[in-house]
Amino acid sequence: MYYKELANFSLFQNVSKESVDLINAMNIRVKNFKVGERVNFLGDPIQYIYVIASGCLKTNEYLMNGKEIVSSYYFGYDAFPLYLIYGGATTYPYNIYCHKQAQVYCLPVEELKACIDADPKLMSNVLVFVSKYCLKNKKVIQTVSYPKVSQRLAFWLLTSSDQRDNFRIPGTQELFSDILLVNRSSLNQELKRLTNNGIISIYGRRIHINDRSALNRILENT
Repeated sequence: MYYKELANFSLFQNVSKESVDLINAMNIRVKNFKVGERVNFLGDPIQYIYVIASGCLKTNEYLMNGKEIVSSYYFGYDAFPLYLIYGGATTYPYNIYCHKQAQVYCLPVEELKACIDADPKLMSNVLVFVSKYCLKNKKVIQTVSYPKVSQRLAFWLLTSSDQRDNFRIPGTQELFSDILLVNRSSLNQELKRLTNNGIISIYGRRIHINDRSALNRILENT
């Protein structure tokens, strides 16, 4: 009987009464993970859709040279791996770890898929959710196409800030540097440089852009 808790997630909002009843009848597991705990191994069968109530999970993949890197982060109110399930994957192509102490609802894949297939609103929610995920991944690809730390940071700030030119750092600077695929100390130096030059102002985890044109010039300086 977990729909009451799941109703706060965009994925499950305004679904049919039939879906509510089906979700309440599912064998949903609630797990609490500690920092660094492995959630799944590479090659494990995909049995559950993870809906994150709090904390953060991350996926680690291996490069051709054997180096392990963080490929994605999943925060509170995220759900995954919908894109793998509907892409036809049956096993995980990466290791999954807990990055920040997390509480996760584990919904059985086949039961939830049947529910999605029967409810147009739930299907619409899934399409919107997966589309936003794809847009985010595309932005990451665009970001890392820039060779310099300053350019990656400038691009992310320009494309992620709100209408008032404010941007909230996702989690810690370490996590933010992983998203940009840059060294943490290099990112910290660049943030200080932008602050000292008056291009941005930093208030805790919130960054305010003072000069968008300066950030655009950084992008053009190839």
